[in-house]
Amino acid sequence: MSDQDSGPSAAGSPADASDQEEVELVQEKAPSPIPAPTAERSASPSPSVAESVQGRKGKGRAVSFAVESQTRPRHAAPTLDSSGSHIMSRSLTMDSTSKPPPKYKYGRRNRGSKLANSVAIGPKGASDGEGLREGIAYSSGEVIVPGYHSENPTQLPKTPRQAPLHKAAVQETPYKHSSDSYKTENAEQLQKAVGLELDGTWMEDEGAIMEDFHSAPGTPGMSRISDFLSWYSGYNNATKKWVAMPDNPADEDATVYLPMINIMNAILGYFRLKKRRADLTYNMYIPHQHEAYEKKVSTKPDILLVGHGDAFSKLQGFPDKPTYEHCAAPVEMKLERNLSIANDEKQLAVYARECFVQQPNRRFVYALLLTEKRVRVYQFDRGGVLYSQWYDIGTSAITFVQIILAIASEDENQIGFDTRIRWVGEERYFEDPQADEPKRYKIINPDSPFRRRTIRGRGTTCWKVVDDLGHLYMLKFSWKTIDRVGEWEHLERIKNANPPLKHVGTMDSYRVIQKLSDLRHGVVLLDRKKNFHDREYYYTLQTHYGSPLEKFRSVLQLYRAFRDAVSASMELLQIGIVHRDISSRNILLDRREGTKGGGWGVLIDFDMAIFLDREASQVRTDFRTGTRAFQSLKVLHGLGTHDHLDELESCFYVFSWVLFTFQGPGAPVAKLPDFLESWESGDPKIASAGKRSFLIERSLRLKLSGWPASARLLFSGLQSLFAQIAIPRVTHLLEEQEFEKMNLSEDEKNALREEAENVIKDALGTLPEVDSTNDCNDWLTVEAKRHYLKILNLIDTAIMREMSQSTDPRDHVEVAGPSNYTIEESDEERDLAPGSTQEGIQDTAEESAPASGRASPEPVEQHHEPVASANPRSRSTSYSYSSVHSNKRSASQEPEPAANVSVAARKVKRVKGSHSKSRDR
Repeated sequence: MSDQDSGPSAAGSPADASDQEEVELVQEKAPSPIPAPTAERSASPSPSVAESVQGRKGKGRAVSFAVESQTRPRHAAPTLDSSGSHIMSRSLTMDSTSKPPPKYKYGRRNRGSKLANSVAIGPKGASDGEGLREGIAYSSGEVIVPGYHSENPTQLPKTPRQAPLHKAAVQETPYKHSSDSYKTENAEQLQKAVGLELDGTWMEDEGAIMEDFHSAPGTPGMSRISDFLSWYSGYNNATKKWVAMPDNPADEDATVYLPMINIMNAILGYFRLKKRRADLTYNMYIPHQHEAYEKKVSTKPDILLVGHGDAFSKLQGFPDKPTYEHCAAPVEMKLERNLSIANDEKQLAVYARECFVQQPNRRFVYALLLTEKRVRVYQFDRGGVLYSQWYDIGTSAITFVQIILAIASEDENQIGFDTRIRWVGEERYFEDPQADEPKRYKIINPDSPFRRRTIRGRGTTCWKVVDDLGHLYMLKFSWKTIDRVGEWEHLERIKNANPPLKHVGTMDSYRVIQKLSDLRHGVVLLDRKKNFHDREYYYTLQTHYGSPLEKFRSVLQLYRAFRDAVSASMELLQIGIVHRDISSRNILLDRREGTKGGGWGVLIDFDMAIFLDREASQVRTDFRTGTRAFQSLKVLHGLGTHDHLDELESCFYVFSWVLFTFQGPGAPVAKLPDFLESWESGDPKIASAGKRSFLIERSLRLKLSGWPASARLLFSGLQSLFAQIAIPRVTHLLEEQEFEKMNLSEDEKNALREEAENVIKDALGTLPEVDSTNDCNDWLTVEAKRHYLKILNLIDTAIMREMSQSTDPRDHVEVAGPSNYTIEESDEERDLAPGSTQEGIQDTAEESAPASGRASPEPVEQHHEPVASANPRSRSTSYSYSSVHSNKRSASQEPEPAANVSVAARKVKRVKGSHSKSRDR
C-alpha cells in the first residue's frame, strides 16, 4: 500500500486538518534510542499520582505526568478467587512467590550524584564477562514450561535431530544459556530457553525510559497531547478513563483487545504516523524463522505494532499479514487479575527475540506489557532487559500516549534499527556516513545474513557485500564486552605480519559505533556485577574468502581446507596470537582453491583471540570461551593455560564433526550422533566425559559411512595422537591440584610428575624432529612445531591417498611458485566490475556438489606442498604440561615481563627447508 491509502490518520482530527502542526516524534540520527537531555535531571520521578517530574530544562514550563501509586511488586503473587484457589492465566507457569531478587546499585548519567536501587530480577546468573559468548549453559533451578499461544502442542512426537549445518547450528560459548541453538520443538521450549538466557539481566529503570521518552526532541508537547485527549471521543477527561475499555472484563478476548487497538490507531492517526499501525494478532499464528533441522514454530502476540520503511524490509507498505519482519514493537495484553509477570515477560522476550532474528539490523527492541488498567515498557538489547515502572493508562493518559508515540516512531534509528543497512528499491545497501571514507556497498545476501538467534550477547551478524569495483567483502557487526581486546587489534597484527599469513583472514577497515550504555537511557551500573557488562558495537570489513567448511564439494577440498586451518593456527602462534575459538564456523573454504597465491582454507573470527605478549592471566583456560562442541579436554576442565595443543585439539574436533555429520560432500546425515550431542552439553563435565570416550573409542572409525579409506585412516591417526596427549596431560594437571591437598614431600611429588611425563614422552617419540633454527621463536617453540608437523604429515598422507584416486582436474592444478596475485583481483570480482552482469555472484564453494566426492583411480602428483623433511640431527625440547614445571619456553608459558614486545623484535629466523614455505613469499 502507499502511504496515502495506508495511513491511520483520523478523519476530522486537528492533525488531519493542518499539515503545519505535524510533529516529528524523534530526531533523526540520534546516537541513542531517545537522546538523554544535556541538563541535569532529578534522580528519579516519584511514584505518587500527585507528583510530577520536571521536563527538559529550557522548555520554559514544567511538564507533569501521573504515576500509579499502588504498583504490585514485579513478581506479584497470583490473585486468589473466592475459593482461595489460584486464578491461573493461560501463561502462568512459575511460582511467583520465590525469594526476592537481588538489588543492584546503579547511577544515571546526567541525573545528579544520587544513587538509586535497580532490581535485577531472577537468581544470580552466569557471568557475561571475559570470554563470554552466546551458547548454552546450565541452571540448578527448575523452570516450569508455560502453555501459551502456539500452534504446536506441548507434547510433540520425538523425531531425530538432524545434523546441524551452518549458521546457528553449533552452539557458541556455553557458560550461559542461549536460545541460539536450543532444541525448540515448540514455542514453550523456546520460552524456557529465552527465559534462561535472560536470567539475572532484568533491570528496572527508575523512571529513566519515560523521562527520555518525554524529553525527546520532536515529542508532542503536553498541550498537544491534551488536545488529542479532548478531541478523541474514546477518552473521558472527567473520569480519566478510556471509554471502550471495560472496568472488569470477563475474559482476555476481543472485548479487551479491540478497544486497545482502536486507541493505539487513534493515537497514530492523530499524530500522522502513517507508516505505523497496530494490528490485532491474538488469534493469528505468526511464523518464526527456523533452521532446516528444526521444527516450525509460530507464536501469537496479542498486538503487533507493525511498520514499514527503508530499514525494515524491501516491502514499502504494510504486509497483507503481520510479520515479525515488520514488527516495530510487540505488545502482550493481560487482565489485571491474570498477571503472571515473570512468565508474561518471557512471552514478550520470545517475540522480541524473533524481531532480532528477522530484523538483523536491529540494535534493540521495545515491547509493552499491558492490562486494562496499566502499562510497562521493556527494552530488550544485547545486555538483557531494561524495564520501566508501571503507569496507569487512564489517570496517566498523557504518559500512555507518549509511550505509544515513542515505540512507534517513524525515525527507525529511534526504535532500534541500525540505519546503515537500508533498502533502496529492490536492493539492500550498507553505507556508514560517519566513516573516514564513506562508501556504499551492495549487500549480496540481503535476506539471509549469518546472525545469532539470541537477544543477549554479541549478536554477531555478517553480510556479504560488494563495492562499485566488484570487490567482495564480509561485513561483520558485533557487540563485544567493553574490557575485551577488540578483534581489530588482532587483525592489525595479522595484517602487518612479515611475511604475510597465507591462511588467516585479514581486515580492510573497522569502526566502533557506540556503547550499549549509550542505549540505556543514562542508567549505568556503578558496582560491577557478573550479569551486566557494557559492550561496544562495532563493525569490520574483511575480504570475502568463501563459504564455510561444511560447503566442501570434494573430499580433497575438505582435507586441504583442514590442513590450511592447522597451518593458520601455527602462523598465528608464530606472531604471538592464540585463536581460542577454532570451530566449523570459523574455517572458510578459500575460493581461490590453491591458485593465484591463495590456499584452500582460511581461519577467521578473532573475537576470542589473545596476545601471548599481554597479561598472562588472559591465557588461562576458560570453559566459557569458545565454541563448546570444539573445546579441548583441558579447556573443559579449566586447567592450565590455553596453548597450541588446545588449538590443535579443536581442529581435530572440527574435522571429526564434519566426518560424523556428513556422509560425503553435500550429504548431511539424518540424525546427529549421540556422542556429538554430548559435546554440546551445557555441563562441561558431560562434554568432557563425551570427548574422553570419543578419544579412546577406536571402533568409531568404522562408523564413518560414505567416506573413503583415506578419511578413516586420517581420523584414526588423529584420534590416536590426541588420546596419547590430551588425556594424560589433563590427568597430570588434575593430579597437580591434588598434590596441594596432600601432605606429600617434594620428592614424592617430583616422582609422580616424572611418571606422568613419561607417558606423554612416549607419544612425543613418534613426532618428527625439527631444526630449532627454522621458524621457531618464543611462541612457536620446537615442541609446538613438532606437534604441528605431526598433524600436517598425517593430513598430507591423506591428501596423497585421495589424489591418487581422483580424476577431477581441479584436484591436480599446479601452483608455480609464489604469486603477486591479491584476492581483490579474482576472476569473480573482475566479472563484477562496473558494466558487467551481477548474476554470477556466488561462491564457487556454494555450487552443487558432484555426484560423488571421489572419482576413478589415476595416480597424480600431490598438489599441497608436503611438510619439510625433519632434520635428523636436531634435538627437541622436552614437552611440559604447563608453564609451572618446565624450564623450556613454550606457547603455554607465561611471557617474560615485557608488555609491548614487537613481533619484529623476536628476530625469527627462516630457512628455505622449513614448513614456512607453505606461505606466500
